[in-house]
Amino acid sequence: MIKTRQFRRLSLALAAGGALVVTAGGLLVSAASDSPAPAKTFETDAEGMSQWYDVALSRVTSPAAHSGSFSLRVRPRSDSWGVEEAWPGEFSVSAGTTYRFGAWTRAATGTTSVDMSVAWVGADRRQIKQDTIATAPSLTKTWTEKSKTLTAPTGATSVVFRFTGTGRGSWLMDDVTVQPTPATTTTPPATTSSGTPTTTPTTTTTSAPPPPSTTTTTPAPAATSTTTTAAPPAATTTCTNPAFVTSRSDDGWSDGGYYVHNNEWNASGYNVTQSLAACSYRNWSVTATADNNNGDGAVKTYPNVHKDYHDWGTGKEPLLSSFSTITSRFAATSPHVGIYNVAYDIWLNGVPGNREIMIWTDNYRQVPAGSKVASGLSFSGTTWDLYATSGNGYLAFVPAQPMTSGTLDLKAFLDYLVSNGRVPSNSTLGQICFGVEVVSTDGKPATFQFTDFSISN
Repeated sequence: MIKTRQFRRLSLALAAGGALVVTAGGLLVSAASDSPAPAKTFETDAEGMSQWYDVALSRVTSPAAHSGSFSLRVRPRSDSWGVEEAWPGEFSVSAGTTYRFGAWTRAATGTTSVDMSVAWVGADRRQIKQDTIATAPSLTKTWTEKSKTLTAPTGATSVVFRFTGTGRGSWLMDDVTVQPTPATTTTPPATTSSGTPTTTPTTTTTSAPPPPSTTTTTPAPAATSTTTTAAPPAATTTCTNPAFVTSRSDDGWSDGGYYVHNNEWNASGYNVTQSLAACSYRNWSVTATADNNNGDGAVKTYPNVHKDYHDWGTGKEPLLSSFSTITSRFAATSPHVGIYNVAYDIWLNGVPGNREIMIWTDNYRQVPAGSKVASGLSFSGTTWDLYATSGNGYLAFVPAQPMTSGTLDLKAFLDYLVSNGRVPSNSTLGQICFGVEVVSTDGKPATFQFTDFSISN
């Protein structure tokens, strides 16, 4: 089955001094002051919104406005699109305070699905949690407000909106607001220093953004070529007493400089459920239920653990050439039902960027996108085939035999692509992920176990 090319993961970024910068694959907006928050009305300008990936933004006049004379039109040019707000003001919040979040949207042309969520951020610039506000599977041409009241969790100092979507149709937004409510007495659960509830959280399955690639996250601190991470010992058992449990479609957990992500980036429009349980970044499992009844072979989810090298405050990334080594250890077992592949996903020149490099370790009835362009390549003691799409935007290494554990020299794979002209020599490293791309589990629950992971550079 052919993999559907689309973004998988969103990332949240706060600039030095508190300015919100970029979301990979979606739109982050925030208000600029504490109480009450002014609405983004787009009456005088685009209020920091700018093109990010294959999309056109423009202010349009009444009657295409919810209030006033202007709204902001988002016009995707492909099914994989995003916009960003370059330098907005960060909206400050107080832990335990209740806020009402709202945004008005409507379709302009064609068919577009847009999802809305908010991310709570701590003083350390890391995302504490994400809450879904609403999902609009297919916008209509009637202005509709999506809203929800939420309480800021312990440790939260700011909050941002997140809009993501699919489809070619253009859509409009207007009057985006965050407002504190009189109800301020709710006390969030106590948390550990990592911002994770001290008891296993109760979760519900919700419909949330199909994040564009491996992309959204809470970014881990950017690494440099001089940083060496000692690999901890592999987990000897599966995770039976998890510190983090979720069935939310874009939820995740920061641990040890990594981020474990229940990434249902393309589940909207399909019959998909997925839950994730993590004891640590190197010991977690995910149980998914999905089918391929319509035969399109689309990847629905990519639950993964990943490390960010992209500096979300400055937008800078280390040059790939600055790393002398990048190695990674992994261990994963899969159920051998349905259609899936267990794989590394590496983003270069942005997150997502202009190069997505996949290194498959296990594969059940799945075929990469593009065409086979090389065979018999030798890396880390294994023979690999290489697949590539036109323009080399997507590149996938597939082993001759499945691998359930091992250590891979990731830099050797990347150096090969550079030396053969498939990756620019001045490329930068944005993100390294390891997880499973789920197409189908034959409509029945199937569990994937991850019992080791580390990156050393």
